[in-house]
Amino acid sequence: MNEKITALVVTHDDTKTDALRSTFGELRGFDVKVEGAKFTDCVARTRQLAADVAIVFLEEQPGSGTIILEDMKKTRENVFAFAVSSERSAEDIVKAIRAGADELLSEMPTQEELLKALVKICERRKAAGGADAGGQIFTVHAPHQGVGSTTYAVNLAVELRAATGSDVVLVDLDLQCADASVYLNFKPDYSILDVCQSVDKMDNAFLQGAMYEHELGVRVLAAPANIEDSEAVGAAELERVLNMLRKMYPYIVLDTSSHLNEVSLVAMEHGDKVFLLTDNMVASVRGVQRLLDTLERLGIDSDRFEVVLNKPVSRSEVNEKDVQEALKRPVAHKLPLDEATAVLAANQGAALTKANARSPLAEAIRVIARKLAGSDGVDKESKGLFGRLF
Repeated sequence: MNEKITALVVTHDDTKTDALRSTFGELRGFDVKVEGAKFTDCVARTRQLAADVAIVFLEEQPGSGTIILEDMKKTRENVFAFAVSSERSAEDIVKAIRAGADELLSEMPTQEELLKALVKICERRKAAGGADAGGQIFTVHAPHQGVGSTTYAVNLAVELRAATGSDVVLVDLDLQCADASVYLNFKPDYSILDVCQSVDKMDNAFLQGAMYEHELGVRVLAAPANIEDSEAVGAAELERVLNMLRKMYPYIVLDTSSHLNEVSLVAMEHGDKVFLLTDNMVASVRGVQRLLDTLERLGIDSDRFEVVLNKPVSRSEVNEKDVQEALKRPVAHKLPLDEATAVLAANQGAALTKANARSPLAEAIRVIARKLAGSDGVDKESKGLFGRLF
């Protein structure tokens, strides 16, 4: 079955659109729908068509072509953009790169160049679990407070971004504590409450605009600023937001409250993998045990749940084997105690690796992130636009 692709040609010259339609039609294994657009409506058309490929003839719109291209990429971040321009000055190249061009050409793209773009699009879809499956959701939950769930969630998102180079979204669902923005040292302009209140008219651009883009590349959908607003985030609205995020991004990390409420239940139900954090103290292990019993009574499948033993207390009589016997499941991941780095990172609002590049805790989370990404998550063959230009 041919892979379905939508291509948008941005030009004032209809003959260029017809020529590209013919070229796309000769590519085997792909069913490419080619649409034309003018510079005045191409941003809206990108969103309406959910375009996979855009071929933008920048030289037809001198001065503002790169600005329009940038707006198209903001509207649909994953669109593969060809910037076509006979102007090859260093300034024009830099502008095109900054606008988000994936390929910079001096003339009409060839059949080979278009084929390479379509192959990359298919690889992206496959890496994200397929066009229908969408991205992966990783939920972090600790039934007992103080075992480091936010540290784990924040740094798992950071390490996933570093390992894959792909878009990673961190959603702060610990709605009363709202620690994610503190741990990453930013003050959000919008929160998940704004998104949930506008869920009926929400589109990709609106959802993306509500997130804070951290300097480390992670996008954060923050918790509400006011504690009293935490109750206004409903389970049904959250479910719709998570479904949309799954379609937009390859990786989503959810940091949840220690309380078992509707929001945390939705987060666990939607998690492709759920990390249950505990230390080796009786109260913490008992909390996980009670949670698993409750989920079983509710009919929620817990096969996706993995126990993470964090901050093991050396003086505790409870060892790793005791934890596994009590929970009737193995400890999937064991994180070393690195309290000095964890405290420093939290107080500075920095990732663990920024606080201490040699942190054993950061390294342990990095290993987990790479396993989640698969094959270390690094594309060793593709050099990107810079590799081709220089």
